Amino acid sequence: MGSSHYFSIYLLKPAYNTSSALRDDHDLVPNVTADRLPQGASLYLSEKIPRQVWWKKYFGIDRDLKQAFKGALVFVPASERIFAFSFGRAYHSLKNASYEPDFGLRVTLNLVDANKIKNTDIVEPANARRRRTQVPVLSDLTIFDFDHDSSVLKSLAGKAKAAHEHLVRNVSGQDNLRISSDVEASNLPMLCEELLTYYESNDYENVFPGIRAISRVKDPFLIEQLEQKLVLGLRGSDPALLLGVPDFVDYARPFRIRYRGAGGKFVRDDVALELYYEYLLTRNVSPESIDLEDLQRHKIELVDEDMRPGDRHSIGKALIYDTHLEGDSAGYHLLEGVWYRVERDYMQVLQANIGDMFEDPELPPYTHEHEDEKDYNSKMEEEHCGALCLDGEDISPAGATQVEPCDFLCVEGTEDDGEPDVAFVHVKRSTRSSGLSHLFSQGTGAMELLLSESDSVERLEALVAEREERLGGVRLRERLEERTVRVVFAVVTRKDPSRTWRNLPLFSRINLRRAKRQFQLMGVPVRIGYIRNET
Repeated sequence: MGSSHYFSIYLLKPAYNTSSALRDDHDLVPNVTADRLPQGASLYLSEKIPRQVWWKKYFGIDRDLKQAFKGALVFVPASERIFAFSFGRAYHSLKNASYEPDFGLRVTLNLVDANKIKNTDIVEPANARRRRTQVPVLSDLTIFDFDHDSSVLKSLAGKAKAAHEHLVRNVSGQDNLRISSDVEASNLPMLCEELLTYYESNDYENVFPGIRAISRVKDPFLIEQLEQKLVLGLRGSDPALLLGVPDFVDYARPFRIRYRGAGGKFVRDDVALELYYEYLLTRNVSPESIDLEDLQRHKIELVDEDMRPGDRHSIGKALIYDTHLEGDSAGYHLLEGVWYRVERDYMQVLQANIGDMFEDPELPPYTHEHEDEKDYNSKMEEEHCGALCLDGEDISPAGATQVEPCDFLCVEGTEDDGEPDVAFVHVKRSTRSSGLSHLFSQGTGAMELLLSESDSVERLEALVAEREERLGGVRLRERLEERTVRVVFAVVTRKDPSRTWRNLPLFSRINLRRAKRQFQLMGVPVRIGYIRNET
């Protein structure tokens, strides 16, 4: 084989061509001539004017320190589709909506050797948490701790199967496909034709069963309905909506966020839906007037200290949304501009698994007298003789990250009356996926620590020692050892408590199911219920 080169390849959607796929404000030089371009291909070149680095002026350096980024886009037609080969950072000139969002991942799943994986990027839609896992030795997927019930595989990297080595050697992908190949420039159309067959194939499901249990919505009519729901949610400030950078961010580099697309300069230190609304209002744009075109035109852009642009994403791609459609039993989730569907059968499995977890915690309502969750928890101790507020306390072993045992410990009855009820209560004033994900994680983590670390139990006993009379003689260590305690998740909400699991976002139900499994393994009962929000 000859010398291998690395390629980054995008597949344009059928509705886009070479010119319509480029951003209106792109600065590429079009139709550059080249001797070895494949027939029908076109080359666009990025030739940015060199600029002095910012730290030349900062330190007063008396030298010419100009730098410039070079890049190119080569559009190659094949099998009535158009492929875009990106070199350098020229891919920024492509419209986000112009290319297939899962081209790279689907091809990679079909080409990669299942036992020679080296990297995964995983997104947990419930809290938009991104996790990148790399291993020094090629391994199978099990080593990467991928839970297809609650996670979405965003990208995968590894060695190609031996049968495909004539085509590629190393392969990885998400939106774009990244491969190493020794293919000659004249044979790029042939390469594209083969890649297209792998994109259209579902063979990977035999090798990675369940890896894409959360399926992508492709029906144009269904997508149109979901987009209409999204626009209404934006106009009505639906609390289920979130805004976040739809990619890994290098926090080692200084950056700020520029909101753009509606005119003017608006730069902030963070990404948040509230800041997007604030930006719109500074431009005299009412959030109630937002439409789908605005969501593609409006952008968030990472800029460096010199305000030089980096990664840019449309608001539409940066939105995270959990919703459902009237009369449709499936659940839908928007992540990185792609709609995902959880089918009815799986929804029914979820309902069967978590339906019996709901019960009234019989806790007082959350009112205007409560400043926040911590205030509510502390007043529980003041007003309830069997409650001990432990919000903000720490039971972690020395040198470990702080772990709260619970928000308050609730004891009903005394040892003289029989076996009193001992509940570790965790409170959250939110029904957002991110907040509930933290709640369930907090509860499982705390109980695992109490059942496995004697030092943590000693810390808990020390925390309640001065208020031991409120325990009614209950010996916490013995109760923990005997698993005669329980955990209660109490969610503050205005929603109707009779709707039980229906009040929870889709991925919160999935995470609750996972938490239930963990508590079953620990032998500890767990329940969830609602506190009435009267504010």
